[in-house]
Amino acid sequence: MKKLLIVSLTIIVFIACKKTDDNAKPYITTHTINWMQDLIAEYPDSTITLKKIAMPRAHDAGMYEVNECIGGNACNTQTQNRDMTSMLESGIRVFDVRPVYENGVFWTFHKTECGQYGFGCNGVALKSFLEQTKTFLDTHSELVILELDKFCNTSPEDVAFLDLLNTTLGSRIYKETTAQTGLFINKPLKDILIDGGKVVLLMKGIQVEDKAQGYFAVNFINKKGSYADKPYLAEMKADQLSKFQNYNPSSSNMFAIYWTQTMDNALAVTCLGAEKNPLTIEDITKDATANLAISIDEWIGNGTIVKNKIPNIISVDFASTLVTEQCIKVSKFNLE
Repeated sequence: MKKLLIVSLTIIVFIACKKTDDNAKPYITTHTINWMQDLIAEYPDSTITLKKIAMPRAHDAGMYEVNECIGGNACNTQTQNRDMTSMLESGIRVFDVRPVYENGVFWTFHKTECGQYGFGCNGVALKSFLEQTKTFLDTHSELVILELDKFCNTSPEDVAFLDLLNTTLGSRIYKETTAQTGLFINKPLKDILIDGGKVVLLMKGIQVEDKAQGYFAVNFINKKGSYADKPYLAEMKADQLSKFQNYNPSSSNMFAIYWTQTMDNALAVTCLGAEKNPLTIEDITKDATANLAISIDEWIGNGTIVKNKIPNIISVDFASTLVTEQCIKVSKFNLE
C-alpha cells in the first residue's frame, strides 16, 4: 500500500492542477472572435498562410470539465477553465484533444496512461466538444485544427469514432478530394476558407490517411518544438528560447512554443494533501501567462523573432484572449 501511494504521488507530476473556475468572468472577444478573417481584411495584398502567422493552442483542451476520476480531481487534472465555445471566441485555433471510449461514451481525457492503472480524469464528452466547434464554424469563417492524440480504447480507424466526427462536424471538416500541390501550411488561408469555417483533423497513429474524408496524419502540418518539462518559469523560458533559436525557418516545418510548466513532485503532492491553499498549476500558469507578452516583446526587440522566423503556434494551459493577442501581434509583425 505504501509503495502504491508513492507511485501515485510521483506519477501525478505529469498531471496538471486547477483551483478556481474562471469561466464566468467577463471577457471581450471582438478582437479575437474572427481574428484570421480580420488579418485577411487588414492585409489584402499579403498571401496569408499558416506559415506566416502565429496561432494560439490549448493544451489538453477538453479538460475544462472533470468526470469519472481515478486518483484525480479538479485540482490535479483540469487544465482549462473555458468551454470550447468560449475558447473559440477567445481566438484559440489549435486544440490538443485526447479521446477515450468508456461506458459507451467518447470523452476527452487526461490521465497518466490509458486503462485502469492511469491516474486522472475524463474531461468533457467529445460530442459536446465537437458540437460547439461546429456551431462556431457555422457562423465564423475561421480555421480550427484538432490534434487528436493518445487514443484510449479507440483509434483513428474506429468506425464509431469516425462516425461521431462526421455526424457532428459534417461539412465543416476540411477535405482534399483532388490532388494538391505544395504544403498545406503554404496554402492561402482565404482559399482554405472559401466555403466558410473549416476544421482540420490531425490523427496521431492513423494507419492510412484518407484526405478525401478529411482524415490526416499529424505530419500533414509538420511542426518543430517540444515541452520543456520544467516547473519554473525561468527554466521553461530558457528551454523554449534555445529550441526556437535552433529552428530553421526555411524548412517545411512550423515552430511551436510550449508556454507551459510541469509541476515537480513537491508541488504535485500539495494538491493531494489537506492544505486549504495548495500551489496549483493554475497559480504557475498565471506567472507564465503574465510573462508571455514581456518575452514576445523582448524576443522581437533583440532580433530573436524576425520576419520569416516566428513562432507559428503558442501552446498554453488555461487558454484565453491573452495568448491570442500575442499571436496577433506576432502575425502582424511578420506581415507588415
